[in-house]
Amino acid sequence: MSSAAIIKAARIANKLTQAQLAEKVGVHVASVRNWEKGSIPQTAVAQRLADTLHIETIQLEPQEVDPLMEFEVAELTKALHAKTAAMYGLPVDKVSISINILA
Repeated sequence: MSSAAIIKAARIANKLTQAQLAEKVGVHVASVRNWEKGSIPQTAVAQRLADTLHIETIQLEPQEVDPLMEFEVAELTKALHAKTAAMYGLPVDKVSISINILA
């Protein structure tokens, strides 16, 4: 799981909005948005962020991505979109767009 996904999941688990998390950590809400999009928190705030979210700072460090795993996830995503489209009688591109918007 990426640090962005960990931050977002931990924030939600702690029932915090992005603005509330920003206030608790002492940063601008744009920083939280950026972290949840994949940027890495600066070392100066990483410990405060980890403490606030009740996670380890190592979870905030960049993770190496396995190209094979990325490929497998992409293929599974395509299959999920196709099955969902078939189940509801919708075009696959409409399902993909809807899922991407919701993500």
